[in-house]
Amino acid sequence: MKICFGVLGSTLLFLGAVSCTGSRTIVVDGQTLSTTENNNNTNNTASCSGSLSATMIPVGGISLANIRTGDTINWMVTASGCSNNYILITSGGESISFTPTTPAIFPITYNNITTINEQVIVKALDGSGNVIFQITINGGTFTVSSGSTHCVATTASPSFFLSLDSNNNPVAPVTIPVLVVNSSTGVGVTQVLDNGVAVPATQVVPTLPTSAAQSQVIQIQESAVGTRVLRFNVVDSSGRTGSCETSVSVAGLLPPTPTISSLTATPTIVGIGQPVTLQLTATGTVTRARIDGQAVTLNNGVATYTYVPTRTGRITIEATVENDSSSVNQSVAIHVNPACVIRAVTGPASLPGLIHAQVDITGSYIGATVAGSGITSVSLPAGNTATNLAVNIPMISSPTPLNLTVYGPDNTESFCSTVAAAAPVQLPAPSLTVNGSSGNTTAKIKSNLSICWSSPGATACELKVNGAVLSTAINGTQTVNNIQSDQNVELTCSNSAGPVTKKVLVTMTGRWYQASNAVSCSSVCASQGLYNRASPEGAYCTSGENKPASALADGILYPYGINFAGPDSNTYAASVYTSDCRGTGTTCCYKPSNIQPHDRDVTDWLTGCYCTL
Repeated sequence: MKICFGVLGSTLLFLGAVSCTGSRTIVVDGQTLSTTENNNNTNNTASCSGSLSATMIPVGGISLANIRTGDTINWMVTASGCSNNYILITSGGESISFTPTTPAIFPITYNNITTINEQVIVKALDGSGNVIFQITINGGTFTVSSGSTHCVATTASPSFFLSLDSNNNPVAPVTIPVLVVNSSTGVGVTQVLDNGVAVPATQVVPTLPTSAAQSQVIQIQESAVGTRVLRFNVVDSSGRTGSCETSVSVAGLLPPTPTISSLTATPTIVGIGQPVTLQLTATGTVTRARIDGQAVTLNNGVATYTYVPTRTGRITIEATVENDSSSVNQSVAIHVNPACVIRAVTGPASLPGLIHAQVDITGSYIGATVAGSGITSVSLPAGNTATNLAVNIPMISSPTPLNLTVYGPDNTESFCSTVAAAAPVQLPAPSLTVNGSSGNTTAKIKSNLSICWSSPGATACELKVNGAVLSTAINGTQTVNNIQSDQNVELTCSNSAGPVTKKVLVTMTGRWYQASNAVSCSSVCASQGLYNRASPEGAYCTSGENKPASALADGILYPYGINFAGPDSNTYAASVYTSDCRGTGTTCCYKPSNIQPHDRDVTDWLTGCYCTL
């Protein structure tokens, strides 16, 4: 029985017990191996089933193209096809046992600059430990270079995305994590190059240079789009340097378009100059927002803005939200009415007549009308803000409302009104008399004043005496008793034309008191709470031969006789008293002795005294 081997790819296969002669040529990984039959084991085919196969690879995916002097490769050998154990013989002559389920792993350090064709011999054993088959397998042919180390750089994803603004400028760098591996000696990263340009240390994490490690993740902050070749310069613990690189694709990514959920105005109908509250609600990535061209700040997606209209009509207010890639707009409309004021300046003196009015209109308007129940309507032409605009309005009846309606653009309007009346007729001076006198007059001390007044056409009156209000009747009479001073009497009456006033000054004078059988005038006046003063003629007392006109006017009686009827015409500087007339105890009242003899006649006896304050 002959034993033959076949080759499938880079795996040597035991083909079982078939007829074959001589030797066969086996090619593994491009290497030609010479295999001969083992005549001593032709009767042990029961120890294997199918075919014998074996593989030899470096652990950790190390590329055989980057082996440097001093590097150690951990090789792994697996075998299958026979049910018992295996033995492999390394190129250095070391013998290693392994099983069908547990591979053989062994290190080889390469210290010489040379080309290596790494091979091992795999032997299959029977149940007694005897070699029944053996094959030689090749792990690969490679060159060991001098003075440098190696590494492998990989990324979890071949593609990354960089956020761009509307000008295609990066908003923020994208982080690219790269796994750098050297499973033999371990290396530290000293420098990173991006398409041949050194990456600044501020854009690399961790800080360079890194400590030596068999694997580590280096994070690069990338701010450019396109294919980026990232090269990592490394050094191992022996000071040997090397490098590895990987390529990634960085695509530009624009942020999604934001959304305006709503834009509202409160209120939507206002007068010119009145504030309107605008509220903007937006979602998505928003970096800038404006309402009516003014920057606003979104708080939890909501921004408010106060708009004060300066023109009339339908006004459209626009809001904009945007980010670095796009913007969206939304608008809301408000209706702004003009503002107005109408004033009646003067009314006509008689009806029919013209009311002279003034109108203020704020904002542009296409026309206006003045209407009312007592006027003929008047139309005003279009304009743009009018102040103190004179309007003459025909008046039919009085009073009457003046209703001004102002029509603005886009069906806006405003309304204002006032009341106008014909010019009122001025009141004549009211009638006012005091003790029957309409002019200034006098009154005796302790006398009473009789005040009468009236004012036809008045709507209100007020009567005052010495500033105190006595009555508010439009007409009437009033008595002021026992006056003790001058009295200022004032009557003010009014109608729609205004007030008119009439005044009467009452000057208080002293008065004569009867003094028959009196001892003196001082006692007579004191009994009245007054003082003996000179009369208007200068007399302090009166008798039958000394009769001042004021005494006669006050009704003084002369029971002792008189020298003649009527008042004396003499001017008195004073009166002369004699305390005893003929021993009777009666006081005499004389004129000066050069005018009147002091002869104690009964006509000289005291009959009256002039008293005042």
